[in-house]
Amino acid sequence: MEKSFFRRFWWLGIIIIMLVGFGIIVNNVDKKDKNKFDDKKWLDQQQNIALAKNLSICPADTSGLFTKPFMDGDKPDMIIPLGNSSMSGHVVPTDHVYPANNIFVPDTPIYAPGRITLIWVENKQMYYKNTDEEVAPDYQLNFAPCRGINLAFIHLTKLSNKLSSAITEKVNSNCEDNQKIDFGTRNGAPIYYKACHPKFNQVTLEPGELIGYFGFANSAGKSQLKIDIGIYYFNNPALGFVNPDRYYKETVHTACLIDYYTPELRAKYEAKLGGYDNNNGKISFLRRTTEPVCGQVMYDIAGTASGNWFKNPLKQGNITDQDALALIHDNFKPDLARMSMAGVASYTFTPTHSGTINRDFPEVNVDNKIYCYQSDDNFDGAYLDKNGKTIIKKGFKYLLQLVDDTSLKAEVQSGVCGIRELFKNPDKFER
Repeated sequence: MEKSFFRRFWWLGIIIIMLVGFGIIVNNVDKKDKNKFDDKKWLDQQQNIALAKNLSICPADTSGLFTKPFMDGDKPDMIIPLGNSSMSGHVVPTDHVYPANNIFVPDTPIYAPGRITLIWVENKQMYYKNTDEEVAPDYQLNFAPCRGINLAFIHLTKLSNKLSSAITEKVNSNCEDNQKIDFGTRNGAPIYYKACHPKFNQVTLEPGELIGYFGFANSAGKSQLKIDIGIYYFNNPALGFVNPDRYYKETVHTACLIDYYTPELRAKYEAKLGGYDNNNGKISFLRRTTEPVCGQVMYDIAGTASGNWFKNPLKQGNITDQDALALIHDNFKPDLARMSMAGVASYTFTPTHSGTINRDFPEVNVDNKIYCYQSDDNFDGAYLDKNGKTIIKKGFKYLLQLVDDTSLKAEVQSGVCGIRELFKNPDKFER
């Protein structure tokens, strides 16, 4: 008896089913790959904008790339080096320098140091917190002199006519409306900002051409004496942070601004690197001479306490100074160690190289010891000032213990450091 078609060719049905299933799998994989590609493309656009293919290739020797001063005359009066750290705003050492002037001058002009192309526009649009009324724009402009170098000017208050015209929509367009960041006060009232990214045309400035201005004053008497300038070189290897995912892509490629200038301008700006030192009430400029004279942003040393620590768990896009702890050295006086605790304190001290009090952070290892830190003038009790008045001062100390290579316990306590310290309710920090 002759077999039916289906009984004779049953194996064809199995093959067809397998092919259909394989097609579905391939289609899903293809979709995932497309999504992955799109995500990577977005990240490249947002975080590696200085690597665009339309930019010229950087020369092997980038010194002398900048040929014009960024401020008029002999300004700025000083340049605060990389690695500035405080208890608020920037706890993690800053990845930009602060050119600053001694006296407030409104609308201080800023110029292109070389031939640079606009690659990014951000406006931190400020609003009064109580009324949501617009206050003023606060611009960050990024430029590329060549492919791989990202040059940022931050806190510009006005832009040149050429750059204003290059922005093709309102400066408060494309804002991150779900994020309102507290930004201090203006005219005595609290303000916040929303980061906005208006569309723009990619224009090129010639050396010495006007970028814009910084400097504002308000009715509360506060004024802007400095601007932020950062430069990031993606053609060099990334800095050795223990957990680079904690930082912006630019931060792990932080470079020194003056290294890109001609020898004459480099010498001019190098002499201005430093800050004001208060020596028993006498204020004077203190030039930084310790290498690297530009300062540094990366202090992480694996297996030690040195560097940056965070209370908040690492999540995508979770890049913040909030709840950070910086165990570093001072950017003015590098021989002094600095401890900056978000919302608590930031102070320097003379590091020791033995024992458990004020031990230099690179020498604190996983050894089950509790280390105690305090400022050099820490005092708990009463004393007489120079006028014979009794002053009561409350001292405080900071206890640390490195639990393992990536976690640390820390706690603030009152008093001064003693021989045997114990935790009461420590916080846990991670790399």
